[in-house]
Amino acid sequence: MNNKMEVFNNLVSLDPKEYENIYEILEENSSRIGKYLFPFGEDPFGNLLCIDYSDNQSIVFWNHEINYEEFIGTSYMCKGFTEFIAQLR
Repeated sequence: MNNKMEVFNNLVSLDPKEYENIYEILEENSSRIGKYLFPFGEDPFGNLLCIDYSDNQSIVFWNHEINYEEFIGTSYMCKGFTEFIAQLR
């Protein structure tokens, strides 16, 4: 189990009229985020919490400062969305 603590700020909006919606995030980061990550939340610093569809839908942390060009690196957080919700404090 990962004992690191991350800050969850907000859910990503699915409404294209909202600021920082899913469509903007995917368009801005299309070459950096890869095809298997689906962002659903953000921390206060612009990093993303994503569902990783390449790995049994685990939840991963995507750091925007280390993901550039062809490098796509994530940190495992938990095995799924239900476990993620249970870990919120």
